[in-house]
This record gives sequence, structure tokens and C-alpha cells, in this order.
Amino acid sequence: MHSRIEQSQSLLETKETRMHLSLSPRGRRRLIQFGFRSVVVVLTVLYGVVPLGIYVFPGILKTLIFLTFVNKPIMANYSDPQSSGLPATRNFYIESEPEVLLGTWHILPKSLMDTKDTSPSFYESSLRGGHPIILYMHGNSGSRAGYHRVELYQVLRDLDVHVIAFDYRGYGDSSPVSVTEDALVHDGRSVFSWLKERSGNSPIFVWGHSLGTGVSSRAVSELCQEGNPPVGLVLEAPFNNMQEEVVMHPLSRVFRLVPWYRWAAVSALKRNKILFESDKQLRNGIYKFKDL
Repeated sequence: MHSRIEQSQSLLETKETRMHLSLSPRGRRRLIQFGFRSVVVVLTVLYGVVPLGIYVFPGILKTLIFLTFVNKPIMANYSDPQSSGLPATRNFYIESEPEVLLGTWHILPKSLMDTKDTSPSFYESSLRGGHPIILYMHGNSGSRAGYHRVELYQVLRDLDVHVIAFDYRGYGDSSPVSVTEDALVHDGRSVFSWLKERSGNSPIFVWGHSLGTGVSSRAVSELCQEGNPPVGLVLEAPFNNMQEEVVMHPLSRVFRLVPWYRWAAVSALKRNKILFESDKQLRNGIYKFKDL
């Protein structure tokens, strides 16, 4: 027993001696130099390369804002909404402009779910029946078939309202063309115009989520200024404007110490014409509408 204890102590002493030898003055200097160089490389990448890359290649920031390449759920069958948990739902396409089609779902209110008429004419005529209509504008990434979005449609359906959910160009099964702020707002307005022509006196509410709050705020502001507003606007997880969103987003926290990060980010946004100034749009639209 004593022999085993002595052997263990001997092994510990041998390891401590090796550690002591490996951390000789020369070894410690090398370790410190390696650590210092690693810190310099990391700081250079974070505070130099990334902001410079955003400024030189503004398309990087545009890609990160719209996230059109994140197409989930991957196996969504847009032509069969029931496979996503939405019976009594019509899939169709609205032309936003020549050669740009927007994949759209019309989800019937709960009280109309038992109908056996699945014709496009029935769905369109039902919009004039007086039930409230929600025009849903989703956020970045994914599509109208996203699981959390489908759950919201189901909740709204239970409130006995129509839900019109569509994908902007570049998302879901809509036309795979380049996206911009102007283009997404145009898509939102196109769907609203399609609805307005078919809804009679049924009240239309626009519901925007995340990036969709920027799209819907500008679209509704413009509609108000033209004297053609919806009955109401719902903003879920909104932001003031894209400049604040990019600079103050939790993922950009590490870059805020860089004096030129805000300048680089704002410059990239302006060159991409991505502003989404919801704060200004809502003020201008509401005040203009009050004066009509």
C-alpha cells in the first residue's frame, strides 16, 4: 500500500517537473508571443477585415438582411397547403409585374372551412362576405410555409378571418429574381391591390412581422398618402429603421467598439438603397392621411 502511494507521488512529481521545464523563460516568452499574435489576428479580422468587407462588398450586408437563400421548410409543397396543416386553403399566384409571380395562400375563415367548393371563383367571392381579411407580410428567410407562420395562420383562422399569406419575389416558390426594398414594397402593394379589387366592403388589415414590418410600414404609409389605406396595421417585432437595426442588432455587438463600423454599415445600406425607415414612413403616412 505504501509502495503504491510512493509511486503515485513520484509520478506527480515527475509531471510537475516536466511542466516546470516546459514553462522555462524561453517557453513562456514563446507562449506569450503566440497568444499576443492570436489576439492581434482575431482583433484584425473582427475590427478591420469585417467592417472593410462590408464597405467594399455591400452585397454581403444585403444578403444577410434578406436571407433569401434560407429556404425552409426545404420540402414544402406549396401547391398543397394541406400538407403543411392548412386545409381549406387555396394556392395561387399573383402577378406583381411582368414575369414576376408571387406564390400566395388564401386561408379561409373557420366558419367557411366545411365548404366543398374549391373553385377560385368561390374563394375570391368569399372575400366580399364581410369577414375581416389579414394580409400577412412575413420576415426575412424561409417562406409562407414556415412552421411558426403556419401556427399564426391557424390562430387567425380560429378568429374567423381570411388570411392572405404570400412570398415576396426571391422567396418560396415566387419568381427567383433579385430583391430590393423597393421590390418587396411593390410586391406587398400588388397583393393589397389584388385584394382591394375583390374584397368589397370587407375590412383589410395588414400584418407585418420582423422585416415584414419595414415592408408593411412603407407600403401602408404610401397607401395612406394616396388616400387608399387599409383599416389597420399590425406590427409584430418591429424596428425603427434598418440603420439602427444593423448597428444595434445583438450579432453586431462585437463590432460597436469599432469607430468606423457604423459608417461602413450605413454606407453599405445606402448604396443598396435598403433603408426601411418605418419611423419616418409611419409619421408621414399617418399625418398625411389625417389631412385628407
